[in-house]
Amino acid sequence: MLDFAMNDKCAAGTGRFIENTARALEISLLDFSNKSLVSRTPVKINSMCTVFAESEVISLLALGASLEDISAGVHDLLQGASKRWWSGLGFQKK
Repeated sequence: MLDFAMNDKCAAGTGRFIENTARALEISLLDFSNKSLVSRTPVKINSMCTVFAESEVISLLALGASLEDISAGVHDLLQGASKRWWSGLGFQKK
């Protein structure tokens, strides 16, 4: 191993983040992940902190956001975070 990167915030940007969100919504991790595949309009999750994001997800549900769009929003958030970490290691899109 020549280099590595990890987040500097609690469980943000990790598999645990997705697990915690699925648990908060009382659905399995597999169901939560599969729902993102059929989202039509992913919601924007603003917080990278798992605790705050969970609260945000509950608020989005109360506002009428679908589980599919919430799942896609969580996955989009993690994809963006991963992209930033990878670029910090010098990986770039070819």
